[in-house]
Amino acid sequence: MEQQEIRNEENYVLEINNLKKSYGKHLVLDDINIKVKYGEVFGLIGSNGIGKSTTIKCISSIIPFDEGEIKIDGHDIKKEEREAKMSLGLTNDESSSYTLMSAKEYLSFIASLFKVDNETFKNRYNELMEKFELKKDEDKLIKDYSRGMKQKVSIIASLIHEPKLWILDEPLVGLDINMAELLIEEIVKYKEKGNTVFLTSHNIDVIEKICDRVVFLNNTKLSRIYERSELNDSNFSLVEEFRKLNNSNNE
Repeated sequence: MEQQEIRNEENYVLEINNLKKSYGKHLVLDDINIKVKYGEVFGLIGSNGIGKSTTIKCISSIIPFDEGEIKIDGHDIKKEEREAKMSLGLTNDESSSYTLMSAKEYLSFIASLFKVDNETFKNRYNELMEKFELKKDEDKLIKDYSRGMKQKVSIIASLIHEPKLWILDEPLVGLDINMAELLIEEIVKYKEKGNTVFLTSHNIDVIEKICDRVVFLNNTKLSRIYERSELNDSNFSLVEEFRKLNNSNNE
């Protein structure tokens, strides 16, 4: 499937403007503003339950948000949901899929939703299934897969249409060391193709290693953005920055 032309003049694949989200009276996200560039790995990190997954669910239109605007590749997620989602691929730690399908059936179904032609699908499918070591199990029902295997199917499904914006919410959960390293390599390669990766992970070492820019979500708000130049500084530590934020919360 041919990717659409870049539509927004500012050259951002993801724009989040003044995003607010509450669950009842509990405010989770307050005036969140993020602009993510084409061709970068952007990291969103923070404590458990702080709102990282909520942010991703708002971006991907899984849940509604209260106020604000989200654009993907220039398309407003509320006004042009279908067009916005065509440029989006999502993997989360829930590994949700149609478990009564085989991996081959499920991935073919996902590809059809994104209008991937048969030849392109065949090439991408074979490459990714071999890479993530699932080819020999392609005809097994997903319900009989291990958690790690389900996670790999979810990763492949999010990549099968080569989205401009690949969102990974705790993608290393359930993967063994070899597969985790393979996924990290894939993230870097995907960025080098000019695509964008939006990543959350509790593994700060990985975030620090592969992200071009990083921001903390803390008490409904975002911290300042940490640039690659800082992350490369041997005297800089994201862990220490995280501790400073926690300490400031307790003062």
